[in-house]
Order: sequence, then C-alpha cells, then structure tokens
Amino acid sequence: MTTEFTERRRSVRLPLSLSISGKTVEGLFRSHGFSGKTEDISFDGLCINVSVPNGFSGGKKIKFKTQLYRGDFLLKATGVVRWVDIQNKPEGPIRMGVELEKVGHYRHWRERIEEKLHGFD
Repeated sequence: MTTEFTERRRSVRLPLSLSISGKTVEGLFRSHGFSGKTEDISFDGLCINVSVPNGFSGGKKIKFKTQLYRGDFLLKATGVVRWVDIQNKPEGPIRMGVELEKVGHYRHWRERIEEKLHGFD
C-alpha cells in the first residue's frame, strides 16, 4: 500500500534552472547577499538552491534578480521566504521556498512559465 502526498498550491511548479542573485532585506544598512539557482518556478513562487546559508528563515524578505533567457535583461523581484530546508550540514547548501511579492515585468515571468508549461523550452 502506498501513501500519496499531494501539495495544495495555487499554481503548478515547473523545473527550471535560472541563475539568481540577491540580498536579504533587513534594514537600512543590514543585508546579506546570496547567489544560487532556481530549482523550480511558478506564477507565484520559486524554490532556490543557495550554496551558503546567510541566516535565511521563514518570513525574511529578499530582493533578487535573474535572467529568464541567456543574454536577456535582468528581471528584478521581491519575495518572502516561506520555508528553509538545510541539506546535509549546517554550513550549506540550502533550499528555500520563496513566495513572490512583486516582479518587475511580470508579464515576461508569466510568458516564460507558460512556454515551459507547454513544452516550448
């Protein structure tokens, strides 16, 4: 007998690896930079693999930028860390789920996901 686990998400997550860089938003003069790659993305969130944990925790706000296609313009966004999964050892790497708050050029973000969803990637 197998147990089936279903997640309740508003939108489907699609596997897509995009380079990402950003920083935590902690106050006027306090922030921690990070870089990594997306594991998956959706219309309203993404999962990021980060090599060095910089004090990420649920509820922390981040700013980041990525390119949807190689050679494309930098797309800027903000989000809130919803979960953190430290893998193997505390010094890294980690996975974190981010709920999007604001995406510059959101239309392009949606189009990229639609292309992946319909197999045009």
